[in-house]
Amino acid sequence: MNVRYYLKNAKGANKSTFFAMISFDGDRLKYYVPYALQLPNKWDSKKQECTNKVFETVVRTRLQNFTVKISKVFYDLSDALNGQKLSKEKLKNELDKVFGKTYEEEIEFFSLFKSIIDDIDNGTRLKPGGGYVKPMRGLQLKNTYGLLMDFAPDLTFSKINIDFYRGFVNYLFSKDLSANYVGAHIQRLRAILNEAASKGLIKPESYKNFAKPSPEVDSIALSEKELRDIEALELEGMEDRVRDLFVIGCRTALRFSDISRLNEFFTIRNGYLSGIQQKTGGKVVIPLHASISKLLEKYNGQFPEAPENQTANRTLKDICQKVPDLCELESIVESKGDKAIYKKVERWTLISSHTARRTAATLLYLAGVDTISIRSITGHKTEAAFLKYIRVSNEQHAAIVAKFWQNESNNLKIV
Repeated sequence: MNVRYYLKNAKGANKSTFFAMISFDGDRLKYYVPYALQLPNKWDSKKQECTNKVFETVVRTRLQNFTVKISKVFYDLSDALNGQKLSKEKLKNELDKVFGKTYEEEIEFFSLFKSIIDDIDNGTRLKPGGGYVKPMRGLQLKNTYGLLMDFAPDLTFSKINIDFYRGFVNYLFSKDLSANYVGAHIQRLRAILNEAASKGLIKPESYKNFAKPSPEVDSIALSEKELRDIEALELEGMEDRVRDLFVIGCRTALRFSDISRLNEFFTIRNGYLSGIQQKTGGKVVIPLHASISKLLEKYNGQFPEAPENQTANRTLKDICQKVPDLCELESIVESKGDKAIYKKVERWTLISSHTARRTAATLLYLAGVDTISIRSITGHKTEAAFLKYIRVSNEQHAAIVAKFWQNESNNLKIV
């Protein structure tokens, strides 16, 4: 018995259904299987393989599964017939019981995922609020797509449940990804599933419990003293420039993606810096801190040119090692799968370009600026999202309350 696969319309522009050509005992049965290829011209019937690298693995796995089912039906029937010839009609009837007499061509999970990526690459994917999805989103989705293909190449919507979710999360952690990165992949997966649900391909309850893992507590904010110590360092070349960019972030709460485009897309007028944030598209107006004014003088009215984010982060860690307070130990907890790992690391190891944004929000909060005003600078739309950026110790919270009570007491004395 031999099974080979062909397409109903191999030269068509639209997706085409596979049929199995089953050869046995001098007979041949043409039997359609419940599977269609989105790109018919990418099927090589001679080599029995998909020539498109994106779909190759999932197509091969799916057809292999069909072959296993067909072979089992054939050999079970042959054994039951005790040497009598198996008819094509008998084989077809039994295959119908296995595959179902009627079926609709299933829109594959990966096919939908790939079509969304293609729309973004082609610049035709619209955002819900208007405008087009930016290419960076396509790159992020491709990363998630690749990990899903590695984990479950034959994934279909019917297989998406809580067991799949747990397995995928554990798989991501096994690749030494942080909880933040795992959460980002889960968030993108949910976005694809929301699209599928809107098309009636999956029920929302199938993935409603796909939560982002809690991130490890490894994010810090610098104190005013630590920031001033960094500003006071005598540096040259790349270190000098990266330090200045970090200070700008700490005094503006801008993301690195916006800091790297300050000269092109932001303007300064009457002591205020204003521009459109790249990530959210929202406008921000930020008063110039004295440190920023000094840096503008240093760079002749311009902002320093930013290197790539990875280069900036590596250089920033080298810089922060030169500050004694940042060489002190910090207790952190990391999550790996369902386990929490506690350890101590030097504070400088936890610093990245994003620490600047967190530092800006925290220092303004500790200075007594109301959260609504801080959010107008950071661009956070909700209080809950903003408060995740605040890094205040229990002692600092207690000091804030004590200061409030002291002011209240002074007001009572005046009355």
